[in-house]
Order: sequence, then C-alpha cells, then structure tokens
Amino acid sequence: MASIFSNFGNKVGNAFTNLGQGGTVFNADPTQIASLSDEDKKRFRNQGMQRFLDSLMMASAIESENPQRLVATSNLIRQRKADKEDAKREADQKIAIEKYKKDNPEKADIIDAILGGVPASVAIPKTPSKISKNDYIVGILEKIKIDPTYGTPANPFTQGDQTIMDVVANTDEFTKLKRQVLGNMNTQTNESGSTNTIIPTIADEEDYKKLSNGDKFIFNGVEYTKGE
Repeated sequence: MASIFSNFGNKVGNAFTNLGQGGTVFNADPTQIASLSDEDKKRFRNQGMQRFLDSLMMASAIESENPQRLVATSNLIRQRKADKEDAKREADQKIAIEKYKKDNPEKADIIDAILGGVPASVAIPKTPSKISKNDYIVGILEKIKIDPTYGTPANPFTQGDQTIMDVVANTDEFTKLKRQVLGNMNTQTNESGSTNTIIPTIADEEDYKKLSNGDKFIFNGVEYTKGE
C-alpha cells in the first residue's frame, strides 16, 4: 500500500515538474526528470503547480460567467507572470554584473557606486586630456601678449617655459634652418679674407648683461641688438 501511494506521489510530482518545464501533466518522462538536480526539480514542480492552479482559477472564472471576475483573474495571472519575468531578469542581470566585476576587478568600485545611486558622470573617473606642444606654446604666447617683454633677456622665460621653448627651437624645422643659416653667416669668410665677427648666443640674463648697447646677439634662435 505504501508503495502504491509512493508511486502515485512520484507520478503527480513528475507531472507537475513536467508542466513546469512547459510540457503537460500527461507526457512526463521519469528518466528526464530524474536527471534534473533537486533544486531544478523543486523549481519546475512549483512552477507546474502554479500553472495548474492558474488554469483552475481561469476555468472557474469562465464558468461563473462573471465578466468582472474573469477580468480580475486574467489580470492576476498576467501580473504574476510579469513579476516572475522581472525577478528572473533581475537575477540574470545580477549574475551578469557579478561576472563583469570578477572579470574587471579594477572597475568593481565604479559599478558598485553606480548601482548605489552615484551618477555615472561622477563615478567614472575622467581621463586627463593630454596637453600638446601647441597648447604649451599658446600658453606662453598668452603671457607675451600680457607682457611683451616676457621672453626677452631683460625679462627671461621661467625655467619651465624656457625648457618648452628650447624643445620647440630644437624641433621646429624653420627655426633649425634659421639657426643653420645664421651659423653659416657667422663663420663665412668675406672677400678680403677676414672672418666676420661671430654673433654670440646667450642663454640667460647674466649673458645679456655682459653685452654692450648695440651688440648683436642670438637668443632662442632669433637675432637681437641690445638697446633696440
């Protein structure tokens, strides 16, 4: 007797499990169901029982011939399905987020902050933009615009700006060509066989002070005359 009830209970359980998998209560495959994990069996069985109860509720509502009851039952079943789908979607999303955090640990804190309500524009650190050589030059030109004497021997560049100007002077093709031409002119021999006076290149204010008014000199690849 116990065996009979046990077999009956297994058949009913298998029927509901099969119904929960999208089948019917009549074509359950015991072998296929036996291959499921205990957790999946329980989940599908509960889903099958809910589908069975929904069918009974809908059948009862139809037999009542009460339009309001039919609408209310339909809405209840529809809402239950929607809630279940939302819960599954949320669970799947959570799994996907955890996997992404595991694969990208350096972004885990950012993800947690955004999920915690911090705006993405605040949570995501801004990558500092690179300053180009032209940006530095424009900055120096702005200083010269404010003070036209900035960069002259009497008011030399700051060390940082001087470094930038040296880099520009060494990489600018026109400036390099001009320095080469000036160098050639300084070492050329004139028609009488004498050598032209070499125009000195100065580097700082101390060199400038050593010059006399009217002396020519080169500063940052440009020729000047002191006092002019």
